[in-house]
Amino acid sequence: MDWQDDLIRLQRTAKRRKRFARIARVAKWLVTALAVFNGLLLVVLALVFCVPLPAYEAKASVVVEYRDGRPAYVFLTDDEKWRLPVTLDRIDPKYVQALVALEDKRFWSHDGVDTIAMLRAAWSNATRMRRVSGGST
Repeated sequence: MDWQDDLIRLQRTAKRRKRFARIARVAKWLVTALAVFNGLLLVVLALVFCVPLPAYEAKASVVVEYRDGRPAYVFLTDDEKWRLPVTLDRIDPKYVQALVALEDKRFWSHDGVDTIAMLRAAWSNATRMRRVSGGST
């Protein structure tokens, strides 16, 4: 009976090896397919988001001034808006503080992308299955 036990053990081992080889082969194909898919996705995203955007030029209103520099008349822009160039030092600091507090409380602590706001927006959009809010600009 000793040789029969060995034969049974060898047959079980062979079945396990075949099963493991099949699982390994499927896993290899899945990993390869996932890598190819991710590579193609990366190429598509690079093509979509790396397209140079046209330069934005906000047309300023034409200002006619008196000799002493006071504005005499301000013309509207083509889209019928008044756009007067102003430097930050000519704006009331309280207005700037109020605007920043209203728009983005952490404006001065990040480099243009508020990670906390982006994560909050992603979470709320994902949990509600629709666009609820956006992140900071």
